[in-house]
Amino acid sequence: MNTDFVLNEWCPALRSGEYRQGSYVLREVDDTYCCLGVACDLLAKRGIGKWGKKSVRPRTYISPDRHWSRQKLPRDVAAMIGVVSEWGPPCEIGGIRYPDLSQANDAGRSFGEIADALEALALAERPDA
Repeated sequence: MNTDFVLNEWCPALRSGEYRQGSYVLREVDDTYCCLGVACDLLAKRGIGKWGKKSVRPRTYISPDRHWSRQKLPRDVAAMIGVVSEWGPPCEIGGIRYPDLSQANDAGRSFGEIADALEALALAERPDA
């Protein structure tokens, strides 16, 4: 896991209130995001990948390797942020084990809860932990 990205960018963005939470797709036409879409948006803001044009592929994230997705992380993006699954890592929130972040998001877990779980995973993987 790219702990610097997770701890310094992704988790703070999830907690920031800047993003409205949505389900089932990375980004919806009403500018709601799933937790994975927030990661894609952070990368797009740095010029790493981009969102598709509304007329061609609305709300589709196009990765640096030109893979596109509406529901999960493109493989190259998953590798870049250091998660094995394109759906995000497994996590436990409120005593419930989710197979991936996407399912936790779509089950209605808040961005704050997801950020807490993601932060715990990242901290456990840090070499200085």
